[in-house]
Amino acid sequence: MEINTKYQVLEWLESRKILIQTWKATSKNLSQESFKSEMVKLTEMVKAKKNAKLLVDMRKFEFIVVPEIQNWINANINSVISMAGCKKVAFVISHDLFTRISVEQAIEDAASLFFESRYFKNVADAENWID
Repeated sequence: MEINTKYQVLEWLESRKILIQTWKATSKNLSQESFKSEMVKLTEMVKAKKNAKLLVDMRKFEFIVVPEIQNWINANINSVISMAGCKKVAFVISHDLFTRISVEQAIEDAASLFFESRYFKNVADAENWID
């Protein structure tokens, strides 16, 4: 199963029970509302795939996550992912300093309350950890 939008690809690996969210370079053009809409698509897929492990590939992610969006993520995304049984989330992070910092702040603020998460520089290391 795969969902491919203008900004991301959501791919379900049934044999490993891993959901991979891959952000596209077009993410730099996201508005706050578009970002929220894309994240809701993620939560819908996580809810459909109970107890999924989540791998988020953010190497091409260029949307700056401001504090207001960080709060929205914690209230509307992290909690939903957790309630759907997701216990581990691996992040392959962007090399852009400002994007990376905004993403790490959004995740670290509350993610530890919901699931175990770690950051990686490449997909292979992230996949090894999440399995």
